[in-house]
Amino acid sequence: MAAPQSKNRLDGQPDPLSEERYDQSTFTGRVRKFSEIMDPRTLLPGLFFSMPIEKATGILSEYKSDPRKAISAYDMETLWTAKKVYQSQIHPDTGKSIPPPFRMAGFAPFGMPIVVGMLAAGSSPFQNIFWQWMNQTHNACVNYSNRNATAKTTETDMLLSYGAAVSAAMTISVAATKTVARFKGAPVISRFVPFMAVAAANIVNIGMMRRAELVQGISVYDPETKESIGSSIITARKALLETTISRVVLPIPILVGTPIIMLGIEKQIPSIKGSPRVGIALQAVIATSMFLFGLPISLALFEQEGQIDSSRLESELAEKVPPGTLLNYNKGL
Repeated sequence: MAAPQSKNRLDGQPDPLSEERYDQSTFTGRVRKFSEIMDPRTLLPGLFFSMPIEKATGILSEYKSDPRKAISAYDMETLWTAKKVYQSQIHPDTGKSIPPPFRMAGFAPFGMPIVVGMLAAGSSPFQNIFWQWMNQTHNACVNYSNRNATAKTTETDMLLSYGAAVSAAMTISVAATKTVARFKGAPVISRFVPFMAVAAANIVNIGMMRRAELVQGISVYDPETKESIGSSIITARKALLETTISRVVLPIPILVGTPIIMLGIEKQIPSIKGSPRVGIALQAVIATSMFLFGLPISLALFEQEGQIDSSRLESELAEKVPPGTLLNYNKGL
C-alpha cells in the first residue's frame, strides 16, 4: 500500500507527518520501518538522539503548522528522527505514552531475561511454569499496550484475559514437558519446549487481551481524510489473525534457532556442557541477537496500517462508500 499524498509534501519528498519514510508495500520497507520503531535507543532518546519526546513532539507540531518554516529550521533527517522517537513511544490511537517495558522498542531489552530463563529451564516443571508466567505477563502487557484502542476494554476484561492467557501457557508448558520426558531424546527435545508453549500461548494471549476488538470491531477509515466510517468486526478478525501469525513467527529464531546453535556449539566444544554459567551467558548473547533480528522481520509480515476492500465489510458499512473502495485500519502490533 503506497502512502497517501499529503498537502504538506515538499519537493517530492515523503511527508514525515502523514507518509512513511520507507515503501510499506514491500517487505524490505516494512522491515526498515519496524527496525526504527524497535530501536532500543529510543527508550532514551535524549541521550542517544538529543531528542527527548517533548522536543520531538514540538518539532512535529511546528512542521504541521508551517511545513516550509520547519524545513528551514530543521533538516529532513531531524524531522524523521522526531517521527521515529514519537512513533516509538506514543500510541497512534490514544495519543498517550506507552510505558517503556511494553513498547516495541522495549520488547527485546525487557524480554531478554525472560527468554534466557525459559531456555535455561530445561525440563524442570517448576521453572517452566515460572518463566512461562513471566513471559505471558510481559506479552499480555505488550499486547494490551499496542492494541487497536478504538475498541474499549474494561479492567474486568483485562484481568479475565490475562488469567486465561497465563493459564494456557502454564498448562501447555507442563503438558509439553511431561510428553517429551517420555522419549529417549528428551534432553534435546526439551530445549524446544519453550517454543511449543510460547507459540500456543501467544495465540491465546492475543485473542484474549484483544477480545474487545472481536466483540466491538475496530475503526475502518478513508486513507486520504482519515475519517472513520464505523467499526468492523470482520476487519478486527483480519487484524488479529495477522497479529497472531506475526507473534507465532516471532519466537522461532529465538526459541528454535538458539537451541539449534547451542547444540552445534556444544558438539564442537563439549566442555561448555560442564560450565553452566558459560552456557547461560552464551545462550543470552545468541538469544538477544536472535530477538533483535527476528522482531522486525516477524512484524513486517503485514503492514501496520492495513487495507480492506469495502465489499468484504459488513453490509451497513459497505453501503456508506462506493463499491470497491479500499479502506484502512490500524492492525496494532
